[in-house]
Amino acid sequence: MVCLGNICRSPMAELMLRDAADAAGLSGVHVESAGVSAEVGEPATPHTVTVLEEHGIDGSRHVARQLTELMLANADLVLVATESVRRRVLTYENADEQKVRLMLDDVDLDDPWGMSLETYRSTARQLAPAIDELVAGMRSSS
Repeated sequence: MVCLGNICRSPMAELMLRDAADAAGLSGVHVESAGVSAEVGEPATPHTVTVLEEHGIDGSRHVARQLTELMLANADLVLVATESVRRRVLTYENADEQKVRLMLDDVDLDDPWGMSLETYRSTARQLAPAIDELVAGMRSSS
């Protein structure tokens, strides 16, 4: 899961997907997140943590990190928040265009940074069906 700063969208997506995969009994799924302009070392925003808590997920231990070429080389799938982030990811040496796609198929996921708690909740509502679809696909292929 990749966004810009790795403090809002990608950690929310990472932790929601990890939780959904665990709930579905998909123990072999490894999910992580990073940013193309990460606020390295920073925690998830307070609203991100709150929204995750509302979903029964602990986001308090998240620490932002920068996307690396090694992460891309090791990834089976790279889901990005926006088309502009996708273009930036594709400039990395180990980026495989076939593996890099938008979290929401063909729609950018709006950045809630600096917005209201309700905007963060909206982000989670946008992510939920995409995560359900990913988990369903993983279950059918396992």
